[in-house]
Amino acid sequence: MSKASWIITVVLTAAVALGAGYFLRGLKSSPGAGGEMSAMAMMGGGGAPPVVHVMTVKKEKASPVRDYIAHVEPVQQVSIMAQVSGTIEEVCFREGSRVAAGDLLFRIDSASYEAELAQRKAELAQAEATLERAEKYLAMLKSVDDRSVSKSDLDGAVANESEGRALVQKAKAAVRRAEIDLEYTEIKSPIDGRVGRALITKGNLVSPSSGALATIVQLDPIRVVFAMPDSEYLTEFERYSNEEGYAPIVRVRLSNGVVLPAAGEIDFDDNQMNAATGTIDIRMRFPNEDRMLVPNNFVNVLVQDGNEPERIVVPAEAVMHNADGAFVWTVTADNTVVAQPVSAGVHVGARRIIESGLSEGDCVVVVGVQKVQPGAMVQPMAVDAE
Repeated sequence: MSKASWIITVVLTAAVALGAGYFLRGLKSSPGAGGEMSAMAMMGGGGAPPVVHVMTVKKEKASPVRDYIAHVEPVQQVSIMAQVSGTIEEVCFREGSRVAAGDLLFRIDSASYEAELAQRKAELAQAEATLERAEKYLAMLKSVDDRSVSKSDLDGAVANESEGRALVQKAKAAVRRAEIDLEYTEIKSPIDGRVGRALITKGNLVSPSSGALATIVQLDPIRVVFAMPDSEYLTEFERYSNEEGYAPIVRVRLSNGVVLPAAGEIDFDDNQMNAATGTIDIRMRFPNEDRMLVPNNFVNVLVQDGNEPERIVVPAEAVMHNADGAFVWTVTADNTVVAQPVSAGVHVGARRIIESGLSEGDCVVVVGVQKVQPGAMVQPMAVDAE
């Protein structure tokens, strides 16, 4: 071998050895976040199956909750008005306080009405005295011989007695009217409730045309009004008619997210649908001892069926969707993943009702759904259904 041939052979041998070294080093590297491929993967092998959390399907009572926007209104609301004219002598309540029926709110100067009543009583006494004279005169004429009394005198006495009786009745009515006017100088609350601010102050002249002096609203119980779509209303009506003991549970959620514990009862539903919205107004009555429900406030009404049958429910995040509809990942006995089509119903909190597609005992992936593919092997780890 010539010297040139020997040099070429040495160079080629070194190049082959160097290439083999790089190749073997690549085989030893493992897959990682950087996307390198392991020697096992290059030779057709695979890593450990992914760990997923699964739950065993079972039936339980799960009532769907329907949520409606609602507003609060008082069962009773009264505008306090003056019934007689006069000067406000005293405002007798503390603004914003609770009042009971019959509590004094305003006092109007009563001097002129007391004088009016005294005058009417005097007129009544005068009318009674006139009637008494007429009755005595008529009795005297009737007691004497008919031949000594002319018919015209007797007729006149009878007429005077009747007129006197009528005048007494008129005077009594005037007295009662004066008594009522005097009573109206004390303006009292007609209902139990909470009074707002005084719209008139001491010293002002008021009359029946002055408008409201204050407003009182009843706070306990209180009414909550919401609009129910016609289809849901008809369903509820049918259930009330056909299901003995059917009684949905109705609660209120405040704007701060707090759900009041007390359940409401139906007050009444409207007598016609709203043609523009296709809804009907439902009025519920709620206890409100703690005054958390304030008139004109917006709240949410939560309607939950009270006697629903047991149903299959799964965590809402376990329900996936593709072009064919809803499905969940189920795990078979040999730890193989299957995409199981389901008919998903309404949400119940963080869970969702499954109308069909699952049976009790099925194993459903609830955490790690992004790690699996149909037919893949997994390592299932059981979690509680809740």
